[in-house]
Amino acid sequence: MDGAWTEAAAGGRREVVDPYDATVVTTVDEADATHVDRAARAARRAFDEEDWAYVPTRRWADLLLRDKVEIARTETLDSGKTLTEARIDVDDVANAFRYCAELAGKDGGRVVEVRPCDSRQRPLRAADFGRSSQ
Repeated sequence: MDGAWTEAAAGGRREVVDPYDATVVTTVDEADATHVDRAARAARRAFDEEDWAYVPTRRWADLLLRDKVEIARTETLDSGKTLTEARIDVDDVANAFRYCAELAGKDGGRVVEVRPCDSRQRPLRAADFGRSSQ
């Protein structure tokens, strides 16, 4: 927070377990409400006072792709996805940033109507996918 690593306010920790083989990947601080509030206030200050809030959306896509291998590896360890799937996910997120960047300069002032969700669609639950979705 505020540009520095901080420990969780309550001092709680938890293990991150690789869902593939149940080995412990790392141990991380467990945030509580106090820590989340501090982080939210720090993020708000950064948004209001720092230049990063003005980084072009395309630049976020570039940064994701620059660190694609590391991000994909971390996601694989955390979610149990294959490395190929995780790399595709990083590409998809980068493409979403680029898509939004392109929209920013088109049809200014136009309101886009959004259709209601199809009644056959429903939110996905972790139980729908088992352990790999946690």
